Amino acid sequence: MSIIHDIFPAFYLNIEHENLTESELALIVPKLPQEVVLLFEDVLSKNEEPPQANEQISRHGYTKPVNIVHIDTSVLTKTVLPKKIELNGLSSRKAANFFDDIVNHVDFFGISENEHRAAPDIFRQHEQNDAQVTHAKIVHKVLPPMLLKHHYQIAAHLLKEGYVDTHQELKHHSKEIYSMIFSDLTEVIHAYVKNPNNATLLKISNLLETIELFAQHGAKTCYVPDLTQSSYNTTYTPLGMMLRVYASLSPDDKLMNKLLTTADYLSTVDTSETQYLHAKNLLLAFPTGASYPLALSDYEHVDINSENGYALFTTKLAHASLSQYLCKLKTENANSHESEIFEDLASIFWQATNACEKRVIPETSEEVAEHYSQGETVLLATGWQGHSFDVALNKTQELYLTANSGQQLELTENHSGDTFRHLNQSGMIDSAFFYELLTNTEQGFEKNLVNKYAVSEPTDFIDKPEQRFGNCTWESHRDAVEGLIYMKLLSQNHLPQEAKALANTYFNNWDRFHGDYVIDTYFKNHPSLPAAAMLDIINELKAENNPLHAKHIEKLTNMLTGESYFDYSLDGSFEFSPQTEISAEASSSTPNVAYHSPFISPLEPVIASPEPALVC
Repeated sequence: MSIIHDIFPAFYLNIEHENLTESELALIVPKLPQEVVLLFEDVLSKNEEPPQANEQISRHGYTKPVNIVHIDTSVLTKTVLPKKIELNGLSSRKAANFFDDIVNHVDFFGISENEHRAAPDIFRQHEQNDAQVTHAKIVHKVLPPMLLKHHYQIAAHLLKEGYVDTHQELKHHSKEIYSMIFSDLTEVIHAYVKNPNNATLLKISNLLETIELFAQHGAKTCYVPDLTQSSYNTTYTPLGMMLRVYASLSPDDKLMNKLLTTADYLSTVDTSETQYLHAKNLLLAFPTGASYPLALSDYEHVDINSENGYALFTTKLAHASLSQYLCKLKTENANSHESEIFEDLASIFWQATNACEKRVIPETSEEVAEHYSQGETVLLATGWQGHSFDVALNKTQELYLTANSGQQLELTENHSGDTFRHLNQSGMIDSAFFYELLTNTEQGFEKNLVNKYAVSEPTDFIDKPEQRFGNCTWESHRDAVEGLIYMKLLSQNHLPQEAKALANTYFNNWDRFHGDYVIDTYFKNHPSLPAAAMLDIINELKAENNPLHAKHIEKLTNMLTGESYFDYSLDGSFEFSPQTEISAEASSSTPNVAYHSPFISPLEPVIASPEPALVC
């Protein structure tokens, strides 16, 4: 029996010749060479890319290499299936042929969206009658094509009615399944943002409902490929986190609420999201340029990148860290002046977190402008696709701060670290200015803003080392902390030289604390990175030869060799050895271009949340 191999974008669908007449074959396959059958489950499990046309490949079971032939889908649609099989026509087919029709006929996958809801009913009519329908046949022949062809309601029906082996098909292929759905979701959300309409919103609802259904029925490892990755190996991010990121694109609360509702549900199903976030916070504070396997259970892991990230989560981290440091100062009855400074910083970063969480809503920019007009210092995480940095402004001081140690702006006299400019006309700064900061994706945007709003050339600097790794979403916050302390000291009439020295002292105190904070938080919440990651961090810190890291090196060493760390190895939930092979990313010469997605953060109600009371 010969095979026609029809290749759709990135996936395969096999159509048997015996379904076609000789004349039909002659129309579409003139002088076909011998071909290879690539089963869909092979592609799904191995995440393979489709072979190129005319490529020769060898597979088990074939005595010699065979050629791959690409056939235009439109040709197949017109010629392979002259007898068009409509959805209603399927219901009248003999039960024994029903599932073969689904698998073998392209037209079934081209049914209109209006008929999607009827498809599960047709399954229901035949499921009890077809003695040939086996569990394996449903799992391996029907479910994957349903997902590939976007028939999510049919996939949902298969799940609900128990036709899917949840252990084999869902637990062991959950990342692949979620990746397919997430890819579709990304495309549909983009379409909705450009043109909000009920039809597109319904598609999003169907996708989100399918995600929740898969999670409910056993696909509890809810991870998708990381949009920020810059290495050859695939690293992953919790799907719930990505839904929160995508919610920031919402032009209305209908889409926002749908995304956040599903994200909240996934966080209850996949509790590893918190585990992932603590590991990510540790790696962003102490990047190595490598990716590592993060153990999620005794049989599954995902690769996590030590670089990149999203401003939503790092801004929340900065606020939490500053708040905990403030608690430490107050509990220890430390320097009251330092406490006053960090109380102000915690408040600034809380407002920045609110802005990240609803950056595309116009009321957000208006709220930031109101704080600015009242003389408060405002901070925004901004940037472009490829990089993230912080901007802070104070109307009373007429100061404009750029905190950036990575890829530089299209402005003159840029320095790595904190760059201060004078606001020649501080009254010109309005909500439109802040809206552009919050929603920008182009590198040249700030040059235009500086010219438009009469911001001067640089007047002062706090120089910092250039980023060695792509952790800009965290590194920019570190730079901003020292810059904000300096601005606060200037407002208290400290001389610039004195203010810089004191700002550096206060910053170093907090920076040491933050290192301890992320280390302690990580080790208290099921540490699941391999020992190799800890050793890499220690080696990086030793290479810096910075006395400020001495305590961090000691703490990591003690944690790594301590009894509690090895408990995780003994109980089977942590099986990676120090010899785990690490897929290193580029060397330290890699350009600092950490991905700054236009999808920054989830949306909250338009009214900003009040800063929580400090609980020490």
